[in-house]
Amino acid sequence: MSGLEAIDIAFLPKDVPYTMNDSMFIEAARVIRPKILLPYHCPKPRIDRTMLRNALPGMTIPRPWKSCSVWTIWAPTMCRPCG
Repeated sequence: MSGLEAIDIAFLPKDVPYTMNDSMFIEAARVIRPKILLPYHCPKPRIDRTMLRNALPGMTIPRPWKSCSVWTIWAPTMCRPCG
């Protein structure tokens, strides 16, 4: 991932135990440095955007969504059903 350059938008999975935990997620985001970071597969309760913003300054992390269906517009193959 360190060879990637000029990433505008990144979808990164964040959900233990199946994908990245918080520290792995933050490290991956720091390596690729996207302008906009969109976490997916996030468990309930919602992600802590304040913690992510503090750990990843300069990246835009959109406000929490109401359901995964919002992301199906962006990435229909990467969104698992909520509930």
